[in-house]
Amino acid sequence: MFAAALAAMDEKGQQVATDYYKNHGAPKEDLQKPLFLLIAGDFFEIQNFIFDEVSTKYAAKTLRAKSAYVQILTKVLAYHVAEGIGLSKYAIISTHAGKFELLAPNSEEIVKGLEELQRELDQYFLQNHFGLTGVGLAWEAMSIADFLFKGDGKDGNLYKRARERIAEAMEERKFQKFGLGEQGFVLFEIDEDLDNQNLCDFCRKRKGRDREGYVICKSCRKFVDIGQALVKKPYMAISKERRKGDDIEIYEGYYLHFFDNPSELKTQNDIAIFDIRSDGEFRGFVKWELDSYVARREAFQEYESFLQSKSEEYGKSDVLTLQELAALSVREGIENGRRERGVEALMALKGDGDGMGSFIRSSDVTDSFAKYNFFARMVDYYFSVYVPREHMGKKALYTVFAGGDDMFVLGAWDDVIELAQRTRDDFVRFSGGRLTFSVGLVMNRANKPVNFLANAAEEALGEAKGYICRKGERAMVCDIEVERCEEIYSLREREPLLEIDDEELRKYGFWKKDALSLFGEVSRWQEYRAVQKSFARCFNHPNGEEFKTSLFMACWILRIWP
Repeated sequence: MFAAALAAMDEKGQQVATDYYKNHGAPKEDLQKPLFLLIAGDFFEIQNFIFDEVSTKYAAKTLRAKSAYVQILTKVLAYHVAEGIGLSKYAIISTHAGKFELLAPNSEEIVKGLEELQRELDQYFLQNHFGLTGVGLAWEAMSIADFLFKGDGKDGNLYKRARERIAEAMEERKFQKFGLGEQGFVLFEIDEDLDNQNLCDFCRKRKGRDREGYVICKSCRKFVDIGQALVKKPYMAISKERRKGDDIEIYEGYYLHFFDNPSELKTQNDIAIFDIRSDGEFRGFVKWELDSYVARREAFQEYESFLQSKSEEYGKSDVLTLQELAALSVREGIENGRRERGVEALMALKGDGDGMGSFIRSSDVTDSFAKYNFFARMVDYYFSVYVPREHMGKKALYTVFAGGDDMFVLGAWDDVIELAQRTRDDFVRFSGGRLTFSVGLVMNRANKPVNFLANAAEEALGEAKGYICRKGERAMVCDIEVERCEEIYSLREREPLLEIDDEELRKYGFWKKDALSLFGEVSRWQEYRAVQKSFARCFNHPNGEEFKTSLFMACWILRIWP
């Protein structure tokens, strides 16, 4: 990475950088020269893009594919930006969760190139996605000292301050979306002869063609093709040439080639080849677990006759539809192909790591580039790889996205609640107790619009994030010792507390976040656990067996409802 930036640097800059290592030091004024540019790219409005106008009927065909599209396009655009400013792909620092970073030499030519690339990206997302999403580029000058030294008490941590500057620059860029301040307005072109008969069933914006019983436009067909390839093909190449007719153009001049046989040799115009399966086996190619978990028909064959009675679409796809996922709620209540007990419903989970900003500010993860990059990669790996691999197997779940420090999952309501618990518990252990996890859970019929569920789950997550309580006396409930908490409802009291870092607030006996919002109630995970244990001891199933479920009373009722 540094070598790629140095190779593109002018001779004077190279001399300063190499002298530092040759002579085991350099004059302070040389070390503080802004030789480098830290370049950041960030997708914005990802959730709006994924869920906009998604039909519930076709959601399983497109949701995961749209999320994967963002992930893949993030990497492709990192390649494109590097090439556009005259650097190799080895200048790329990271690409994950809709964000990418590069290190480049600091020159007027590169800054002009970045400005031109921003205009190009703006036009692409306006023309192809109606401005529902876009990518912002921001950059900040960096010195050798910013990467290597902590700084003195006056300056503080140099790399941490540089991270703050790039974050502020990106926030400013997000307020300048598509350069609308310069253009004033954007006029979108509508397809000619567009009517209800040829309107795309997926985006409801463009003219499409009939395909397999539905009408689909060229843009949405790209998502469907990506989704099908992710399920069926184990390898993916990113290339600057179209190998076969079914290759997918993901960006102007960049193609995706999915294939089965690893013996297919890399061509001259291939940028990279990935093994996209979500398992731990190494097969000679870089692992990129794009194949996030979605429930497939083969895993639920014992319920085939039951699902056929529930869904006319059953059997048309390897991936279960949202209606079929909801039907698989409370599977212990399905006997002899019939529902004997338990309520069928779809649940949406929106979860997010708590206190990430506070943790980054107060910990040493931003003391150096290496520490910060490792931290960001590991958090992303936890959500994008570990959680699907360890907690979703053979569950009626559909991963829309999981990466960065958040996730969005749809599925059978009881499987979703169990996933939320396991994800939170392991995340606390993963972070050594320094980070927590809040979730918003929304339960409804499977025919509800997906964007409604997404917005409701986001709102529920906001309620969980805003939860504040104060530790009080300890109490006994059904012989289980629990912490009794006094919740703070007054907005006037809550607002100043929300501004205080989590760890600082705990010193005064207050707790915030680390909560879940479910059935209109918000509670801390510890309180939720206590209720689980209480009901496990105080209730039995109607048939006299021990009550082992780990859910609220409402969940218990939904499980046994005739």
